Amino acid sequence: MTIHELKDVIRCALGRVPADLVIKNVTVVNVFTEELVEGSIALKGKYIARVGEVNDIISDSTIIYDARGMYAVPAFIDAHIHIESAMITLTEFARAVIPHGTGTIITDIHELANVIGIEAVDLILREAEKLPLNVFIMLPSCVPAAPGIDTPGAEIGVGEIQEYIGREYVLGLGEMMNYPGVLNLEEDVLKKIGIAQNAGKVVDGHAPLLLGKELQAYASVGILTDHETVTPEEALEKLRSGMYLLVREGSLSKNIDILRKVIERGLSLERCIIVTDDRHPDDLLREGHLDPAIRKAIKMGIDPVKAIKMVTLIPAQAYRLSRIGGIAPGYYADIVLLKNLESVSICKVFLKGELVADDGKVLIKLQTPQYPAKYLRTINVKKTPTKDDLAIISPEDAEEVAVRVIGVQEGSLITKSLTERLAVKNRRVLPDPSRDILEIVVVERHRKTGNIGKGFVKGFGIKRGALASTIAHDSHNIVAVGADLDSLETAIKEVMRIGGGLVVALRDKVLAELSLPLAGLMSIESIENVVQKLDLLNNKAKELGIKIRNPFMTLSFLALPVIPELKITDKGLFDVKLFKRVNVIIQ
Repeated sequence: MTIHELKDVIRCALGRVPADLVIKNVTVVNVFTEELVEGSIALKGKYIARVGEVNDIISDSTIIYDARGMYAVPAFIDAHIHIESAMITLTEFARAVIPHGTGTIITDIHELANVIGIEAVDLILREAEKLPLNVFIMLPSCVPAAPGIDTPGAEIGVGEIQEYIGREYVLGLGEMMNYPGVLNLEEDVLKKIGIAQNAGKVVDGHAPLLLGKELQAYASVGILTDHETVTPEEALEKLRSGMYLLVREGSLSKNIDILRKVIERGLSLERCIIVTDDRHPDDLLREGHLDPAIRKAIKMGIDPVKAIKMVTLIPAQAYRLSRIGGIAPGYYADIVLLKNLESVSICKVFLKGELVADDGKVLIKLQTPQYPAKYLRTINVKKTPTKDDLAIISPEDAEEVAVRVIGVQEGSLITKSLTERLAVKNRRVLPDPSRDILEIVVVERHRKTGNIGKGFVKGFGIKRGALASTIAHDSHNIVAVGADLDSLETAIKEVMRIGGGLVVALRDKVLAELSLPLAGLMSIESIENVVQKLDLLNNKAKELGIKIRNPFMTLSFLALPVIPELKITDKGLFDVKLFKRVNVIIQ
């Protein structure tokens, strides 16, 4: 707030100058006291000047909105989201979420950073300058996610963290996925954490299934939050360890039910925050952003005011955001009007004192962003792989072999390490679609290494054909899964030709595709066009036998070697529990 803005707000609060805009006769949801208070809200510029009686600061120039019968709540804060998972630009993302009440996002852009490096921070913040949405950054802490395990497009070291940590709109260090690095006292890991803490910034955690002394050691370095909580026992331990519990309700991971244990025990929700983590464009367009999660929390029995507090004041306090997260004098005029509190029926959205959305429609024009050409051409493969390159070869001339298989679980990032037996023909180990055992490959696409990681996966249900994608967390190489080598080869060739994206193929035919030219992760088209193409992709995938709801999102996380149990990278299979590479064929 500038000194001029500050003086204007003070004068308005004192009744010396009129309000610019007044929301009259509204029920204010006070998240500080958890009360419902009848009154009005007076706005001066971007800020709230007064809450309560405002008749003395209304003039002929004051814009008045009569909100009789409505509720005013602070605009929602998504405290942990990777905007890249929406597969659209930040501008399109803002256009999609603002009508759903979102006023602030805290984004860890480690997907972009794994492809283009620390420049991703500058890229996103430049675009954010032109948006009404408040956009804050958590610096990617693990680029790559775990050094040496796979091949990223870039690396972010201690020097980059030191350079960027003090920048405006940078709130801290993003999710520390390398929890073994913390527990093993790795120098660079601890230095990054120390830089953030010395700057007075927040450090986010990422520690799935970590319990007991290991969790306490992890929390002891000052890691404040964790969004990777799977079980109620984990939730309780993390809360007892002084951490904020970020409960996900995204497109793939839906963990809000773990709050039941907290509620049943009568424990405080003051350190519980609802986030999305990853939200697909079709879910954004059809269901919304944070609003479906708030409704779900209320249906679970959480008081509506407490549920709203979990996406407003609590995240603002956790991330040390001033003037955001409440309806009070001096706070940003980021206000959502609800027709009904329990159903979270959104009517109007005000951001920084301006009506930006009404009845589900954005009222302001958003500029189309422009990106440097180098970020739109990021596919750099040594050679186009053939089916001979993709085949898994048995070291012995046997009729069948025992193999490790990645076991996919619907709605979870956790996989199982399974053992199966597969037939061998001409030394090639064959997938078996009849038993839902498919081949999965990761082709390195950043540095022309020629690396191709190969393995098998169970749980997709594909009977024929293949899927390919350049969204492969976190290094974002090319990942593909299929029932046969011909389909795999076609899908991979096409995803390279379009400069990155998603592809469904059958033998030598491409059935559907979605081009994602921005770092191979994001489209530069409208969300409506992206969803239309994604619908076709998903429909074609279903025709191949797919039985899981989000096949491409599920596929993308199979390359993330920091979430148990078995994952695959461009360097091969990786056992996360053992934290080492393992062979596909068990000898």
